[in-house]
Amino acid sequence: ICHHFIFQLSIRNGVNLFTLLGGSILTNKTACRTAARKVPELEGFHFHTLRHTYTTNLLSNGAQPKDVQELLGHSDVSTTMNVYAHATTDAKWDSAKLLDKVVGMN
Repeated sequence: ICHHFIFQLSIRNGVNLFTLLGGSILTNKTACRTAARKVPELEGFHFHTLRHTYTTNLLSNGAQPKDVQELLGHSDVSTTMNVYAHATTDAKWDSAKLLDKVVGMN
């Protein structure tokens, strides 16, 4: 479902919209409110957050930045990398291990 929402996000007259499987349209605000009613833990949640999670997970699992940029519809890869991609604990740990290899500690 999250995958569907991310790829079906569009903007009409400055309003974020989701196209549902049946073709009906749901605004971002209505989607979040509906989700929060059904799952109280989602109070204050915004679907836009999923774009950040989606981007970080793709990159963490080996996707190429240029491919992710195009999937998200960004005109510049720097937007994808500087705004949407977030460092993960595992990625930081892997980078530290690479440094250990370089200095001969591993």
